[in-house]
Amino acid sequence: MSSQESILGYLSATDYAEDLSHLPSRAPDAGLISKALYDGLFRDYAKLIKAVPVEGTHVLNSLLARYEAANLKAILRV
Repeated sequence: MSSQESILGYLSATDYAEDLSHLPSRAPDAGLISKALYDGLFRDYAKLIKAVPVEGTHVLNSLLARYEAANLKAILRV
């Protein structure tokens, strides 16, 4: 896609539309878009963790920990 507006337009026709619907109507910056998408991801993880049997939460918690580690590495690189 050639612009942020075209990316948002495309994503608004996908399952990400609900997560992006809370963004301001003016052109949001990439940080706000990223935060909205991650918030949606974490809400989905929380729903899954509540829905799966206790034995299955290990996988989900491991994926969340992996994300946190990758995020910390990215922050520390800056």
